[in-house]
Amino acid sequence: MNITTWIDGLKFPEGPILMPDGSVMLSELLGNKVVQVWPDGTKKTVAEPEGMPNGLAFGPDGFLYCANMGGLLKPGILGSMPGVDVKRLAYRGGSIQRIDVTTGECIDILTECEGHGLRAPDDLVFDSSGGFWFTDIGVTDHDSRKADETGIYYVPSDMSSVKRVLRSAVPTNGIGISPDGSRLYWTEYLTGRLFMRHITAPGVLADPDVPFGDCIFTHPLPVTWFDSLTVGANGEIAVAVHNGSPQGRSGVITFSPDGEEVHYMGFDDAWTTHVLFSFEGQPTAYVTLSGTGRLVSVPWHYHQLRPLYGPR
Repeated sequence: MNITTWIDGLKFPEGPILMPDGSVMLSELLGNKVVQVWPDGTKKTVAEPEGMPNGLAFGPDGFLYCANMGGLLKPGILGSMPGVDVKRLAYRGGSIQRIDVTTGECIDILTECEGHGLRAPDDLVFDSSGGFWFTDIGVTDHDSRKADETGIYYVPSDMSSVKRVLRSAVPTNGIGISPDGSRLYWTEYLTGRLFMRHITAPGVLADPDVPFGDCIFTHPLPVTWFDSLTVGANGEIAVAVHNGSPQGRSGVITFSPDGEEVHYMGFDDAWTTHVLFSFEGQPTAYVTLSGTGRLVSVPWHYHQLRPLYGPR
């Protein structure tokens, strides 16, 4: 593998977005920052959201939208990583935030659904109608033996409401839409499962009375955690996988649209968390290796479609 390291020392990078000038914008989950980085290692702080910024996507209005996990209820594994300021990561409740990348202004636009506070929004994806889907990974308190019921949520283009479309007893994580807009894919984090459900209208999935999705892949034991996903131009589904251990499987798995594993590339980091691809030219993957705080690029074998929306 011909891996190029753009930058290291990031505090758990997540949610990368390829920008028009070839730079990458991403969140620092444990650093309360959204930053922009260039191949020569240049880094610019774009915004400093409170909580734990994770998934990012530009909306039709040109603003950046952020799935913010709200912080850490307890330090746990993430809080024990080097250089982490646990006080800055005190849990404030989950939210969807709108960020002006020119001024750095961050506004909480959604903090609850149907009378219940959002717990830990993880990732989001906009559709062609201007609305967006997002996952909420939830909060688990092992000491009190409590864990949230999580799920898949939808916000229409006018952002006047939010509804939980599907519920899940297991934390949901990555989310993406097929190139033709007909399928919604998402991952279950700790079970290593990939799900699909057909989209029948904006915010509407087939078989609405069925509470869970249709599992199209289950990782064999030992379980590998399934993090964020990106859908390729021909419908490939690339899932960043890890299990927080140097001995575990950590890298990018590519699946066919129907859930067959067709390719795997491993990386030397126990926390491969996100992958995205170039839109044109030499196919390239951009991967966040969060355990070592790196953004890397590597030659790949397919593109993704250009996102529907970009910065103003």
